[in-house]
Amino acid sequence: MHVVRYSKSADRSTERSIRKVCIFTSTVIMFVFMAACMNQSRPGPTVDYNATVAAIVAETKPTPMPTPDIQATIRAGVEATKATIERATTKQEPTPLTRMVVTATPTSIVVTATPTPIFTPTPVVPPTPTPPPYTEVNFAGASYATNKPNQIQVTFALRNQDGRSIVVPAHRVEENLRVFERGSGTDGWEEIDYSETSYFVHAAENIDLEVVFVLDFTNSMHEARLPNGQNGIEAMLTAFDAAINVLSPTHRIGVVEFHDRNVDPRILSQLTSDRGAIRSRIQEFTESRFDNGSSRVWDAVNNGIDLFTNNPRTVRALVFLSDGRDTSSVTSITNIQSKAASNKVQMYVLGVGDVSGEGQLRNLANKTNGDYYHVTDISDLQSTLQIVVSDLRGQYQLSYITLRRTGSFESGLTVDLDGLTDSLEVGPYTVDRFLGPDNIGIISIDPPSRDASEGTTSYFVRARHMPRNIDTIRFKIGDYESTSVEVVPRVNGGLLEGWSLKGRDESGFFEATSPKPIEFGNFGLLFKITVSQPTGTGQTLDMEFDNSIYGESKRLSIGPTSLVVPDQRDGGGAFATSYPSKNL
Repeated sequence: MHVVRYSKSADRSTERSIRKVCIFTSTVIMFVFMAACMNQSRPGPTVDYNATVAAIVAETKPTPMPTPDIQATIRAGVEATKATIERATTKQEPTPLTRMVVTATPTSIVVTATPTPIFTPTPVVPPTPTPPPYTEVNFAGASYATNKPNQIQVTFALRNQDGRSIVVPAHRVEENLRVFERGSGTDGWEEIDYSETSYFVHAAENIDLEVVFVLDFTNSMHEARLPNGQNGIEAMLTAFDAAINVLSPTHRIGVVEFHDRNVDPRILSQLTSDRGAIRSRIQEFTESRFDNGSSRVWDAVNNGIDLFTNNPRTVRALVFLSDGRDTSSVTSITNIQSKAASNKVQMYVLGVGDVSGEGQLRNLANKTNGDYYHVTDISDLQSTLQIVVSDLRGQYQLSYITLRRTGSFESGLTVDLDGLTDSLEVGPYTVDRFLGPDNIGIISIDPPSRDASEGTTSYFVRARHMPRNIDTIRFKIGDYESTSVEVVPRVNGGLLEGWSLKGRDESGFFEATSPKPIEFGNFGLLFKITVSQPTGTGQTLDMEFDNSIYGESKRLSIGPTSLVVPDQRDGGGAFATSYPSKNL
């Protein structure tokens, strides 16, 4: 029993201890809770959580941009690109021109006129002018032609004391040039009457220039190595590509290659102004499987001479590389010199490396009014070729109408640049061989350039002689699927920059007008006309002028490619000779 009672007492004691602990713990918890509640109820700033979140989002969220005007952005980009290209090519800001595109469908004719660049913008590296002061001014590379009506045209270069071209604006040459005439068999020179006739001097852009490049793909070029890892062929193609960028887009370029004695030299490109087509054909050849062999340079040069058109007013130049070693050609250098001289082809020879027979190469260049350049190392090829095309661009063309109507006579030119003078004699020629009415404008159409990928053919229309007071030109193009007419800009030798051009009217005529007429006797490019799917062979552009708008039997007339074949008895079209200035 005792034991049992003891147990009950111990249980009660334990229960009391547990209660005390529970009461103490509850008190502590209540105290802490009350303290927390009292602390929470203390007054403080009120927080606007919605405003706080909005501020944080606004701070981290990008500032909303206005919706871009895509068309305006494109226009700004195009204008910036055009401005960059114009600054790179010329200091002159050309007037925005208009391209007329006419598309004929079975039921309608659609004419669209949009301001566009005349040519695909290609940055052109201008020739480096001769740094002043030059100590000599010399006429060089002069040739001439006589054309109806009564027109004498002289092409020449001006060279400094080192034989390099003096490249100055054409108007400066014109302002410092004087023209004289004297009858055959007489001693006295008489200056022409500038108030009764006009004379013009234009730079290479206005000149009807054809250049044929003969490219060397032989093993010696393939094996040559440059410090940058290129072989000689790659260096040649790089130099060639840079060179054709310098020439005006109106100039026609042809390409001939040679690579092995067992394979006849091949024409890679006929004469064309389409640079894209030229590059494409060269690329096709370089990607073809051919063996780099030995040289047939003279056969290739012979093929190159055959590419030129037969026009006495066209300036023709052939550029080729040679080390003077050629044992496989059927043609000889003697044959080439004779053929080039008779066809008035200026030969520009690049003697590469250790040249054999360098004297013969120099003589070939000198006898044809070209030039010889020694390329000591293949790495100098590009810089040398730039000098060549600079010399080609550094040519000028004088044209004037003589007032003589009978007899034989000669012309004389004197130039004075910065007090340095030289003179040139031209002729003799007989007036009645090229006599004609000067109120008939002579228009010619350059050989076509075809774009096989686009199915189009382009033609440049060129004024050879303009009558007085021509301020409107109306013309009709034949029945083609589509026709694009563009005014050639002044920077490319055009005469009509700033003229307004209207699309086809109901009678099918285009019309170009200006408040200021073309100067009497002037010459240069007028239009670039591109047609697709010509109905004929594509060799000749079907074009006619509306002469009813002119009076006094004045008219514009399409002439053949060769209007006048100079009579060699007169020396017409021959190379001219420079003389000391005291002769004039």
